Amino acid sequence: MANITCGRCNGTGKHSFNLMHGTMCFGCQGTGKKIVTPKGQKKIAPTAPVSNAKIGDVIEVNKSLGTVTSIRWIIDTNAATRDDGTEYNQVVRFTRLVDGRAMKTWRAVYDNNGLFVVTPDMVGTAE
Repeated sequence: MANITCGRCNGTGKHSFNLMHGTMCFGCQGTGKKIVTPKGQKKIAPTAPVSNAKIGDVIEVNKSLGTVTSIRWIIDTNAATRDDGTEYNQVVRFTRLVDGRAMKTWRAVYDNNGLFVVTPDMVGTAE
């Protein structure tokens, strides 16, 4: 894998303004660089969706690929909901492939009956 300068923003990480993301370039996720696979090698693709990812898997979050570094059960005192109203009970930390930046995202885990897993007794590292 090689990093090249983003052609959309010319390496600045900035592009046209919008109220939600400011001037962030979506071609490179604001990094100014893009990952390019060497000639003849298959394009890099996620190995698992975020909902089923395990440590070491490659996931895609907001059009950016990353390697999962840890998964932890969590309790949120605000009823474990994101701003968009979705519930979550795990935080997934990953390292972006384009720039090595540590990031995190959240996911919900459900039991075999499709019920949201309440986590008071499970806080800590997921297996």
